[in-house]
Amino acid sequence: MVFLVRGYCCLQRNMSSKMWAGYSSKGGQVSNPYGDFFVGGSSSGSAVAVASNFTSVAVGTETSASILSPAIQNSIVGIKPTVGLISRAGVIPYSYSQDTPGPMARTVEDASILLGVLAGRDDNDPATHRNKPLLG
Repeated sequence: MVFLVRGYCCLQRNMSSKMWAGYSSKGGQVSNPYGDFFVGGSSSGSAVAVASNFTSVAVGTETSASILSPAIQNSIVGIKPTVGLISRAGVIPYSYSQDTPGPMARTVEDASILLGVLAGRDDNDPATHRNKPLLG
């Protein structure tokens, strides 16, 4: 599904909570765009979207290698931020003390720009309270 947020085109991913390695309950198994290779982990849909040039950046969620493994397997950049740097509001946690969203992109520059956009304080996530407030 594609939708617009503040003028940006966003791709929505639909992941099953029971299948971790690139399975979508809506579309089936995600395929690695480079061939018959493992796609990574639970954020592989985001990684494949970036690697396939459907988008230049995406957001994955990580507990244990769910951003980093798909990034490696699909030859893109993935960053697992420190818990509390990015708000976890809206994330369904597997481990509240470890889960964190993080940027995925084709380049380090794009990933760092997205990280800067995502980072900040959120009143809906107490782990972010040490961050500086974002300018409105």
